[in-house]
Amino acid sequence: MSSCLTGMNRSTTNFLSAGGMTDARGTARVRDHAGDLGPAGLAAREPGADRGAQPPGRFRPGAAGAVHRGHGGRRPGAGHGHRRRVRAGAPGGRTGGGPARWEGGIRMAKVILIYAEKGADRYTELLERLIPNAADYRLVPCSSREDAARNIGEAEILFCFQFPTDLLKGAHRLRWIQAMRAGVDDLVAAPLPPGVVLTRIEGLFGTPMSEYAFAHMLAHVQQLRRIYAAQAERRWDPFRAETLAGKRLGVAGVGSIGLEVAARGKAFGMEVWGLARTPGPRPHVDRVFTPGEVREFTAGVDFLVSTLPDTPETRGLIDPEAMKEGALLINMGRGATIDEQAILRAVRSGRIRAVLDVFTVEPLPPDHPFWTEPGITVTPHMSGLNRPDAIAAYCAENLARFERGEPLRGVVDLERGY
Repeated sequence: MSSCLTGMNRSTTNFLSAGGMTDARGTARVRDHAGDLGPAGLAAREPGADRGAQPPGRFRPGAAGAVHRGHGGRRPGAGHGHRRRVRAGAPGGRTGGGPARWEGGIRMAKVILIYAEKGADRYTELLERLIPNAADYRLVPCSSREDAARNIGEAEILFCFQFPTDLLKGAHRLRWIQAMRAGVDDLVAAPLPPGVVLTRIEGLFGTPMSEYAFAHMLAHVQQLRRIYAAQAERRWDPFRAETLAGKRLGVAGVGSIGLEVAARGKAFGMEVWGLARTPGPRPHVDRVFTPGEVREFTAGVDFLVSTLPDTPETRGLIDPEAMKEGALLINMGRGATIDEQAILRAVRSGRIRAVLDVFTVEPLPPDHPFWTEPGITVTPHMSGLNRPDAIAAYCAENLARFERGEPLRGVVDLERGY
């Protein structure tokens, strides 16, 4: 769920060409696997195949098929959403971003592997309803490493949340990976098969993550801990609370998420500074700093909200010990971008307080000092609320773009890492 420093995606080398999208400036070009056939006789066993399909140019509706489930499956055609998996194609026979795959005169449904340890079946059911031409695809939900290992070799498309990246070496047919979150540092570091397009979620997490940030900023200026403690002690303790208006908010990483934070800061009457990889104006940002000006940026804000991705350029970029006295640090980008020992030193010195949603190691070990440090609030990587319906809709929309050969949303520049 991290955002990027610039909020813009550059075309990915070798498979993107210039286009007209703000967040994916190149058309995703994918390899043609029409002749990349599996073992002989696979078609006879393929539940998603159209048994009566004709060669390209002579399509007709095929027989009913079922969603294939890695843990057993259901009777073909049974239950809600179990429509036939192959349908008549358009003249010329191009669907799914490339020619259909044929084996022994049988038109094969493209395999989409849907991986999530929790919710794979739910995402599959949502996608069944959202993909208008679902008959062209065989949806394979996998909720375990074992399920994924059995099915990755047939997958042409992968929708995933924290996929076991070492299994990608067996992804011989893979053409496109759609990560079901904003952060993709694990996939960027993985040995992706040649020519595979990687996309991430953009534009869905700005609202929950900005609300998370402002919940903690408001709790800080209203001193809610003090109020709760006084109530627990039945102690009448009036005091003068502060407001956000007039304070200076620093947003490290002014991509789609960071700009949502900036917009809400302006709504609260705050001055907003932004830290970006490149200079230039940004919406709702009063002043933009580049990495070479990071110390001035860090020292000048009352609240520092980091949405930075984990890249070589961002690791250790923010120095919490350089923040102004009394400031609040909120990290909801990636744990590796801010040195944890430096956070402890800055908090223990009384210089700052910190709200941390991301960590170098997750889950945070029970013996980690963050748990018991009074000046630190720990939350379990929850700022980017995952809404399965919205994520499934995003994936379905990108799949439609993929079919039409249009620019995909959220294309990742593998060199930049976001």
